[in-house]
Amino acid sequence: MAELFKYICKSCGANLDPTNDEKVIKCAFCGSVYDRTAVLDEQQRRAADELANKTEKYKSDLMTYNALRSSELALADEVTRLSQTPTELPLWFVLRMPIQIISAVFLLIMLFIGIRHDSKLPMVLGGVIFAAVTFWLISVDIKKKQLTRSAEQVKSDLRSKLEELTSARAQLDDFQRGFDIGFIAEGYRDSHTLDYLIGLLRTYQASKLGEAYHLFDLHEHFTKMEMLQSEQVQVQKQQLEVMQQLADYDFDDTYDDDDFTLHETLKAFRENQNDDI
Repeated sequence: MAELFKYICKSCGANLDPTNDEKVIKCAFCGSVYDRTAVLDEQQRRAADELANKTEKYKSDLMTYNALRSSELALADEVTRLSQTPTELPLWFVLRMPIQIISAVFLLIMLFIGIRHDSKLPMVLGGVIFAAVTFWLISVDIKKKQLTRSAEQVKSDLRSKLEELTSARAQLDDFQRGFDIGFIAEGYRDSHTLDYLIGLLRTYQASKLGEAYHLFDLHEHFTKMEMLQSEQVQVQKQQLEVMQQLADYDFDDTYDDDDFTLHETLKAFRENQNDDI
């Protein structure tokens, strides 16, 4: 029975330490005594083994479920992002044709005025404006091609991600039909807790999940109590250090660096006490 290194007291939740020379196991904290040989009967042992196997499979299935669920959520977020990506051409693309027509008409007007009044200025002005508009139109065409390719890529990615999302949801639905997530209570589904429950069942400290939950809760309570006791010990050490400083302090009528250090220490100590309270 020395392998029961995870044995815990059913009264207080403390860890028990069985040895080869003892016929009984005694809790060092509450004094409860347990018979080493009378853990569970054979029927309960079989039930504990079967439940441990189910819990181990549940842990494996839960990891698979969480992975599938995370994948589905990630794909859903990606589909949402792609669907919200603008794929329509900006408004200024619509104005391309009217501006082109207006510039051509303006050029003709400038040419007509220049010929009629025998002046080069209207023709030069019209040529400059026409050249500027032509350059703008060329830039618009280049930008349009870039935006069109980008929009096509977004639509292609969206179709691909939608197919992946549909497949992921189907896979998750198929898995959920054979997976009873409620087999383990919600508060005991993390990996650490499941390992502890399996350990309790494998060492025959429990043959039912309710018993395993209870023992785990006791263990967690005892662990928290140990942490609180450790914090209290640290506070007491701080108190002793301050008291030692006060005992060793040579009081005089001057205020020097030693006085400042002592006052700061006392101030910090009082603040820690107030925080603990």
